[in-house]
Amino acid sequence: MRKPLVLDMLERYAKSSPARFHMPGHKGKDCENGFGNLYSLADYDITELSFSGCLETDEGVIFKAEKNVAHILGAEHSYFVTDGSSAAILAMIYAMKREGKKIIIQRNSHKSVFNAIDLFGLEPLFVPSVFSDDIPRPDIDAIDEILSENNDVCGVVLTSPDYYGIVPDLQKTLYIADKHGVLLGIDGAHGGHLKFLDESLYAGRYADVWVDGVHKTLPCYTQCSILNINKESLNAEALKGLSVFRTTSPSYPLMASIEYGEYFAESYGKDLFGKLLTDINRFKEQSTELGIKFLPVSDETKIVIDCFSSSLNANDLVSFLEKKNIFIEMCDGRYLVLMASIMTDKNDLERLLVALEEYVKTKKVPYITQKRHILSGLPNRAVPYSTAIHAEFELVKIENSEGRISAVNAGTFPPCYPIVFAGEKITENIRDILATGKNVFGTENGCIKVIKVKNER
Repeated sequence: MRKPLVLDMLERYAKSSPARFHMPGHKGKDCENGFGNLYSLADYDITELSFSGCLETDEGVIFKAEKNVAHILGAEHSYFVTDGSSAAILAMIYAMKREGKKIIIQRNSHKSVFNAIDLFGLEPLFVPSVFSDDIPRPDIDAIDEILSENNDVCGVVLTSPDYYGIVPDLQKTLYIADKHGVLLGIDGAHGGHLKFLDESLYAGRYADVWVDGVHKTLPCYTQCSILNINKESLNAEALKGLSVFRTTSPSYPLMASIEYGEYFAESYGKDLFGKLLTDINRFKEQSTELGIKFLPVSDETKIVIDCFSSSLNANDLVSFLEKKNIFIEMCDGRYLVLMASIMTDKNDLERLLVALEEYVKTKKVPYITQKRHILSGLPNRAVPYSTAIHAEFELVKIENSEGRISAVNAGTFPPCYPIVFAGEKITENIRDILATGKNVFGTENGCIKVIKVKNER
């Protein structure tokens, strides 16, 4: 494995025992009063110095590290983002927006996509959802129809893979985008590892611009992401977008983590992913013997337990697992999403299997139909999105919102995409989810913005 450039620079500086008269305020020292390990990397946490490089220049250690990573990923340009994939997605759509005033997106796009649309005054054209296994998937054929009927479209933005590990037909999407001469952008926040697992699934093989959320699936710290460019004409605008949405005070440990994660996967990913999939397949075989069913997914590092088909109570199973000190990524009421990576220990899978076996043998709470925190059914649109998002509104209690037209996008996280969009009527199911969800966005102190009825005073 090659030596990460940013890490090497940080190690050399830390070993020199410098007198630090620069940011940050901890000065590279552990704090007292019980913090201890919280500051174990303090001596690596520095600012832009004469030797440490800068995000805004095309020289220095960061620039060289980004070039190395771009070569690994097959990108023309790769840019480190320490503000999470959300900032990278904002910059991605910023780079695309000059090509048109409309943009084609999935309904189950991440909230950052909608934030970009609102910020840049774009009109979203929604790809219809096709439901399979009770999960929405984009109707790729419909993209061709949408592009045939609409001018001034800057591009298509898809999520690949989605939260469940499902990858849409990117080859067909690329063909359609090229046919109509529009850009293809991909939110690959959950797919940074696919380059090393199965390149046929990797966003970079198809997209003009894409985001790798490496902190989700590679050995990188939280907030680590990469914006990648495969179309030179987008690069200048992408850099402008990054200058707006990316911090001017990047974390050097995070940037070192991005570089390290890519080099590690380049060197050991093939072998480690092979071992991981062997362990996961064995775990699934043994779990199937217990009567547990799994959702078939493209990205096999996502273990998705189908509680409905397994006759298990999803929320009760989550509570049971947490009592065993096993924590999962997401429960949507039917599916439990468990994320594995090349750092997942075989012993953890065995521990999970033992817990599932105990639960299946002792379960007392039967499966019941539960309200699911995802999109379901057809959109109940009453007002165009671009009109609704700028309409005069009022705040109403969520419990009193059924039948009203939402003036905002609101949903839960994870998976952090809206279950109701601006301009759509709030149904009973949506009302109940927003009222009872643990992590809700788009609401304010138990209230939601709805379009104000004209005759109200």
